[in-house]
Parts: sequence; structure tokens; C-alpha cells
Amino acid sequence: MSFKGMMDIVKQHFVVVIVLLMMYAGGLGFLWNGYEDLNAKKIKFLEEKASTIEAQSKREIELQKREYNVQKAEDEIAKTVSDVKSEKSANAKSLALLQIQQSALSGAQARKDAETKLQLLMSEFSALGVDLDSNPNCGTPEERKRYSTARSKYYEIYDLAKTNALDKKYGYFLFHNGQNVTTYECPRK
Repeated sequence: MSFKGMMDIVKQHFVVVIVLLMMYAGGLGFLWNGYEDLNAKKIKFLEEKASTIEAQSKREIELQKREYNVQKAEDEIAKTVSDVKSEKSANAKSLALLQIQQSALSGAQARKDAETKLQLLMSEFSALGVDLDSNPNCGTPEERKRYSTARSKYYEIYDLAKTNALDKKYGYFLFHNGQNVTTYECPRK
């Protein structure tokens, strides 16, 4: 086939070729428009996706900051609670030690007060000048009164010494001034 033959065929089918070219051009134009529209939608989708990812990243960063702050606050609270517990324990130990010391001091002070009172009572007893082994019915009413006073002072001394565990310390006084023998006879004058 020669060039001339081809041209004849083209002339015969010119209208059909033009119509086909127009149809193909229209189809290509339609496809091109669809491609541009699809490409624009794809770009819009990618932009929305990027902004969503960015917003989500910002929220995650904010969430991580909040979690960090909450964890930090919990750690501080736990440390404070631990400090308070240890301080409470230390205070309880100090209080127990203080109570023991106070008890010891109170016991020592009570013992010292008892000794002071014992010495005062012993001086008062000695000042009466009464022998508890003598018969109280042999003397004058004044002597009987002194005897009764001395006897009550002796028992007060004895009870105070026993109560405060001082009976061994003052045992000599208690033994030699107690009523050991009761006499029923009156001494002759």
C-alpha cells in the first residue's frame, strides 16, 4: 500500500476517523477531568489526614505531659506520705522514750519525796521522845496522848517506807523504834 492508497482510504473514512477522534478526545477529556478531580480529592484527603495526624500528635504530647505531671504529683505524695510515716514513727519512739524517762523521773522524784517525808516524820517521832515498848496506861493523860501520836507516826513511817521500797534503807529505825514487846507493868519511880 502506497501513500496515495492510504490517503484515499483516509478520505473515504475521513468523517468516521474524525468522529472516532472526537469520541476518543471526549473520552480522554472526560478521563483527564476525572483524574484531575480524583487527584484534587486525593490531595484534599492527604491534607486532612496530615492535619488529623498533627492534631492527634498534639493530643498525645499533651496527654504525655499530663501523665508525667500526674506521675510526678503521685511520687511527691508518696514521698510526703513516707516522710510523714517516718516522722510519726520517730515521734512515737521519742514519745515512748520520753514516757519511760518521765516514768523513771517520776519514780525517782516520788522516792525522793517519800524519803524527805520519812525523815520529817522520823524527826517528829523522835521529838515526841516516846518508847513504844512501854505501857501507855502507866503515864499521865498527856503522856498517853503523846504515845498515841508517836504510835500513829510510827505506823505512818512504816507504811510509807514499805510503799516506796525504803523499808530496807530505814530498817534500823523501824526495828529499834517499833513496838517489839508489850509490857503490862508500870515501871517504878
